[in-house]
Amino acid sequence: MAKSQGGENVFESYIAKLNEVFRKNNAVEVELKAKAQAAKDEEAKNAAAEAEAPAEGDKKKQKKKKVKEIVTAIQFGRGTRSFMDYLQILDQECGGDEALFKTKLNYFKNLELQSVVREILEQTNESTRRPKCAKGTRDMTPIQMAVREKAFRIIRNVFKKHGASEIDTPVFELKETLTSKYGEDSKLIYDLEDQGGELLSLRYDLTVPFARYVAEKGLSSIKRFHIAKVYRRDTPQMNKGRFREFYQCDFDIAGQYGLMIPDADLLSVIIDILRELEIGNFVIKLNNRKFLDAMIQLAGCEKRKFKAICSSIDKLDKETW
Repeated sequence: MAKSQGGENVFESYIAKLNEVFRKNNAVEVELKAKAQAAKDEEAKNAAAEAEAPAEGDKKKQKKKKVKEIVTAIQFGRGTRSFMDYLQILDQECGGDEALFKTKLNYFKNLELQSVVREILEQTNESTRRPKCAKGTRDMTPIQMAVREKAFRIIRNVFKKHGASEIDTPVFELKETLTSKYGEDSKLIYDLEDQGGELLSLRYDLTVPFARYVAEKGLSSIKRFHIAKVYRRDTPQMNKGRFREFYQCDFDIAGQYGLMIPDADLLSVIIDILRELEIGNFVIKLNNRKFLDAMIQLAGCEKRKFKAICSSIDKLDKETW
């Protein structure tokens, strides 16, 4: 049921207004009843059809005027036209009988009328309801976009200074390309409807699309960076910066190089970016996936469970103990 800004029930509020209008016009209604009865008596005595027509016409005009006054008094707004149409139909069904009209109206507690009013309110609410972003997404204001563009410009310049080239890949990939690449996190991939005979999914990160890009192009070496949106069907925590749609910034060096040279290059890139962004003091922590794989292997775990275990370990600092 629709509610006003104050929290009160809009439908009940309208009924209360209508009741107030009828109470204020009670004396007028009594007089109208007397006039209506007098008009009926006059019509019964008058056999000429010419005399009956003007009386009936005047009566309808009077009723139409009264209906208009009532609707204006309650200020129905966008639903006024539909409301007036209903009252006019009701008046026609009553054949001009004021008492019958009031009985059917029953101070707007009539179930049929309630249905009409409810429909009007629903249509009005639907047309005035404020739109909103999808859950886990957000709009960027002009000021936020200016900050983002400046940060992206700084990051891109550092990447290019270190000899990296920018690439872009489609926002969606073949589902088979993404399947089984993320362990338990595969359930967080957004699948799309079958379009043209291909099963597609929105990219979960920028790494797998890059691997597909290198394999498809047959590249033996490349130093690339990629800044783009990725999508995860996760439970969003927007107050903690966890969205379903967000940007990732990837820098990768693929190919055969001297020992530790790519690693040193990567560290230099990270340091330059953080300094250029002027974020203040920072600490860089290094790790190697081979250490983690070795620990899992020494623990006697099956290789087929490596991805699931790594995913669980990655979430340890996010879980309560």
